[in-house]
Parts: sequence; structure tokens; C-alpha cells
Amino acid sequence: MIRIVKLTFIPEKTNEAIKLLKENHEKVREMPGVLSLEIIQDFVMPQIIITLSHWTNQEALESYRQSDFFKSFWQKLKPMFAEQAQVNSCEKLF
Repeated sequence: MIRIVKLTFIPEKTNEAIKLLKENHEKVREMPGVLSLEIIQDFVMPQIIITLSHWTNQEALESYRQSDFFKSFWQKLKPMFAEQAQVNSCEKLF
């Protein structure tokens, strides 16, 4: 399962958000069911950050989303959003 999350931050909060993501990305990678995680920044609009993660299955992702770690992390990150996160859960076809 592939999870793509587009995060658009308030421009003045972008560096703070990147710092928070950098401080926590290894913790996310260590969660059960995470196969990989990449944090990507848009060239033209640097306030847009995309997380690209691969999971063993939907249950692993949902377990992570219900974890105390995720709830605490998201609570810190969410006030920096300029707009609601755009989320896609996908399956690799070939």
C-alpha cells in the first residue's frame, strides 16, 4: 500500500514544519508495517511538502494513525497548515 499526503503549510511556518518532520521521520519509519518513507518538497512552491510512504497493508497504516505518537505529532503539525491535507491511498499496479 502506498500513501501519498500533500501538506501545504503557511509559508512563514514551512521551515518550522520541515524541522518537525525531520525530527520525527525516523520514528515514523520505525513504526510496525512501515516499509519506507520519503519527505519531498516542491521546487516551485516550497511550502508544499509531500510524504510518500509504503506500508505492508491498510491495517498497519490504521494502527499507526491510531497511535499516541501520530496523534501527538499531527497535533503539532496541523496548526501550521495553510489548507487541509490531501491524502491518497494507492496500490501499485505494475
